[in-house]
Amino acid sequence: MYKTSNANAVNFTYGFLTGGLIIGSLALLFAPKKGKSLRKDISKATNDLMNSSTEYISSAGDFLNTAKEKAEDLIADGTGKISKLLDSTESKIIDNAGNLVSEGKSKLNKLLDDTDHTLKTKAKSKH
Repeated sequence: MYKTSNANAVNFTYGFLTGGLIIGSLALLFAPKKGKSLRKDISKATNDLMNSSTEYISSAGDFLNTAKEKAEDLIADGTGKISKLLDSTESKIIDNAGNLVSEGKSKLNKLLDDTDHTLKTKAKSKH
């Protein structure tokens, strides 16, 4: 929402200034004035255009810098969140792997004990 309203404001300002300059230039050209007076008015209008375009460029630059800073902040925030998520996931995987190894070791030891007991029982029954 912020981006759209600022972009609309910048576009409106640009259109307003451009329209004003076009209307002003046409008014100067069709106004009944002497050549010297008309050249002076055109020069003034040109200077005004240069000043307003400099202001427009400056405000557009400020807008772009603000947008860049916000994008950098969003990227840094997202990177931090992803890093935390990866760390958490890695920790959970390691914990689960450790649990699985412990369970497997316990089952293997029980199986070995059961097998040893079975072998001893069969060896006694043969004698």
